[in-house]
This record gives sequence, structure tokens and C-alpha cells, in this order.
Amino acid sequence: MEIRDIVISKKKARRLPLNNNLVRYSEDEIYPVKYPETFEGIIMSFADRHQFSRSLYEQVKKNWDAKKQFLKVE
Repeated sequence: MEIRDIVISKKKARRLPLNNNLVRYSEDEIYPVKYPETFEGIIMSFADRHQFSRSLYEQVKKNWDAKKQFLKVE
């Protein structure tokens, strides 16, 4: 139990999977756009990659409605 307590006390939070984006400013200039490793960073990365449209909204809303009963949202 002592070893378990040591392991638990040194445990790090799980890493969030985050994809950084590349932006091309010209033929010779390509820069990475880095986001914070938070849930907000994941949303910003997704928003930069995918343009908002009514069909995207309807797809997300449909999936949300189908699964919201299983999610704990406060």
C-alpha cells in the first residue's frame, strides 16, 4: 500500500490529444499554429480546421442529442 500511495501521489494528468495546424502564408512561408493542451485548445484547433456551416451544426446537434443522456453535463 505504501508503494501504491507513492505512485498515486506522483501520477500526472492524462495528456489531451491535440493536433496543431499548419498555416501557409505564401509559397515559402508555412508556420505551425500551436494550441494550449486544454479542452479549449482542442475546440480552437477544430474550429480553425473546419469551417462552420449549418450542416456541420446539424451533424453535431444530432450526435449530441443521441448521446446527451449518457453524459454528465453541469
